[in-house]
Amino acid sequence: NINKEGIQKKEFHVVFKGYKPEEVDKFLDILTVEFDRLQKSQRQLQENLERLKYDGNKESVEMKRVIQEALVSAHKVAEDIKRKAEKEAEEIVRNKIAKEEEAYKYLLGKKAQLEGDIKKLNQEYEDFKGKIYKVVDDFKETTSKLADEKFIKIPEIGEKVLDIDKIKIGEGAEEEKLIVEEEKEEEEEKKEELIGEEEEEEEEEEKKEELIGEEEEEKPIGIGEKEEEAYKYLLGKKAQLEGDIKKQRANSGL
Repeated sequence: NINKEGIQKKEFHVVFKGYKPEEVDKFLDILTVEFDRLQKSQRQLQENLERLKYDGNKESVEMKRVIQEALVSAHKVAEDIKRKAEKEAEEIVRNKIAKEEEAYKYLLGKKAQLEGDIKKLNQEYEDFKGKIYKVVDDFKETTSKLADEKFIKIPEIGEKVLDIDKIKIGEGAEEEKLIVEEEKEEEEEKKEELIGEEEEEEEEEEKKEELIGEEEEEKPIGIGEKEEEAYKYLLGKKAQLEGDIKKQRANSGL
């Protein structure tokens, strides 16, 4: 191997007509210096190369570690996000179901309430109708009693006959007659009032029958416009609630 010491210690044999020893020595000195410089440069380059390899390996290991940690962290974050999203989704679904069940129960309660109100209104209508029939029956009974009175007979409505046989004749007969006439007038007034009420009731009953024929389903009649409007309103609300309940069932799958 050629090195600095080998160049400096190299010996040449002197022959006839050979090179000048001074020139050879000078050239060898120059060659030694240059060779030494090249060796130093080579060693420096080798050291740099080794250092670069080491640094590269070190950085590669560090990079791998960083990448691995980043992957682990990303996986953990992804799992946390997924778990949180699933939890929030379950919470949303649970709240949605609870609200739908609450709304469904509310609608059922409103339906039951309206059905109760309608039933109550129907009962009030039946009671009112019974009162009307009772008034009519009482009127008929009163009219029948008037026909059986001792002093007045009513063969037909509007006809008035005075039973003279029941009036005392003699002393004070004129006064007795006046008393009887006054009583008769009072009875006639009562009878006319009852007849007028009966006619009004009959007209009202006819109107009720006409209204019953016009309505698609039974509704209160003769109980006043406010009661009738309330009844119609309750029927409408009942139908609306039934529609809402059907829609709620369809949406919630109940």
